Amino acid sequence: MGLRSVFYYIIFFIFINNSIYSESFYVNNQYVHKICVNSKYFVVRGHNAEVCREVSEIANNYLVNIVSNFLPQYAEFPHKILIKIFQDHKSYVDAGNPEWSGGIYDHTPILALGPGRNIISFYEGMLERQLKDTLPHEITHCVLNEYFGGRRIPLWLNEGLAQSVESFASQNKKRKTMNDFIKKGKHLSLNKLFVVKNYPKKKEEISLFYCKSHSITRYLIEHLDKDNFKRFLSLVKDGLPMDVILKALTNDKNASVKKLQEAWLKSIINEERKTR
Repeated sequence: MGLRSVFYYIIFFIFINNSIYSESFYVNNQYVHKICVNSKYFVVRGHNAEVCREVSEIANNYLVNIVSNFLPQYAEFPHKILIKIFQDHKSYVDAGNPEWSGGIYDHTPILALGPGRNIISFYEGMLERQLKDTLPHEITHCVLNEYFGGRRIPLWLNEGLAQSVESFASQNKKRKTMNDFIKKGKHLSLNKLFVVKNYPKKKEEISLFYCKSHSITRYLIEHLDKDNFKRFLSLVKDGLPMDVILKALTNDKNASVKKLQEAWLKSIINEERKTR
């Protein structure tokens, strides 16, 4: 049952209490039964009630923190988000999700959720990692999509910010990989990174793109105070060129992407020396 598959379904609701119920879908000439947990911001659908409850609680906390930490004006998230938890990787892939991914965010219209139509999908395998890395990552995509209001989100920022809310272990692994790329002399210039519109196709290029996006986003978060980073997101949303944004944030008429690249690389090298 893929996100974009065309199918007919009938939903029967059997309410267990105000927030937990079961759904039965008639798909491919058979009924598929799911447990659902309904909370303030999420409808979590899966096979295990305890897992659905846990995901719902954690997801609500992530959403509130992500919105308050990054968005210029804190506001209630306006739509419900559907989280689909698959039993295993096979059923996740069979539903039309990319085989290489651990989870995915999609903004496909569906009848049950109204205007928001936000869907996050992942599978139960390695659940602890999914809860610490995949879930906050995909919720960040959802929040950014809502904040940008349908405008194109720079791909590096979309993936960089999503990675910045993952666990320390996940981010530390990316830092080490980025350092390895730099030692080999392999790293995209920021001018090139900032205009990437499509995901690279080759495995090494994908890894470099994700690691560089994470690294420069972490650098900006750490070197701009909280209010200035929120202002940064607002200026990006307005579509201003990066050189103009950097000048506005630093009050330095000489600020540029080239100087940002130099400062970022210097910080990576200095950090590497400290860890030796």
